[in-house]
Amino acid sequence: MHLELSPKNQAAYDRALSNGMTPEEIQELIFNILDSAISPEMDDWINENKTGIKARMTISLAEAERGQFVEPEELTRRLDAVIKDAAKSISA
Repeated sequence: MHLELSPKNQAAYDRALSNGMTPEEIQELIFNILDSAISPEMDDWINENKTGIKARMTISLAEAERGQFVEPEELTRRLDAVIKDAAKSISA
């Protein structure tokens, strides 16, 4: 497998190497993180909460049509809260 890394990701990779991680360990860590982020449990949570997700999307689209946009920082804060709630639901 060959991946093109952004300068930021290349710097992170280089730091991991300089801190003693092997390329194999870095790859394993990355895939563990990816697996956690897109786990079957998260898919289950999304399926169980589709109605609420659709409702929130409908509200958001209506706000956008009215010109009521959320600043990127606020959006990040809100998404972080949703992800934390989802993680709590999964681990419970």
